[in-house]
Amino acid sequence: MEEPTISAMMEAYSLDAVDYAKCHFDITLDFTESSVEKVELIVSKLYDSIPRSFLSKLFYDSPSDDEIETISKVLGAYIGEVFIQEHGGVWGYNDQLLTLGIQSGDNWLFPCTKVFKRLTKGEEDSLICFYEIAKKQSWGS
Repeated sequence: MEEPTISAMMEAYSLDAVDYAKCHFDITLDFTESSVEKVELIVSKLYDSIPRSFLSKLFYDSPSDDEIETISKVLGAYIGEVFIQEHGGVWGYNDQLLTLGIQSGDNWLFPCTKVFKRLTKGEEDSLICFYEIAKKQSWGS
């Protein structure tokens, strides 16, 4: 059996994001640029639910590193698929940074990495700002 391509895998993850948003947050993701704001809302809620203080860590379970990485891939794939649909590019593996991203010529975007940073560092890594800045970059050159 043939292995799935990176693009097929990321497309499948993006569909998982649609299901996840609906099942856990009753939010409909529709692959429009405005839906990136909904992903930011989901990630904001997830970030706020992670215990940070010593006491809260004693009483509440934190998501595991694997869980954070999985949700980063799923929601990052969704943002990436929206970007590709609107602005082009293809999923690929960046050998220099050892991570998945969207490539167009020499340009790269790393939406899964950005979601991971948003989940672990907070509002300073806004997904809306990331998307808006990415739209303004010289893409497709």
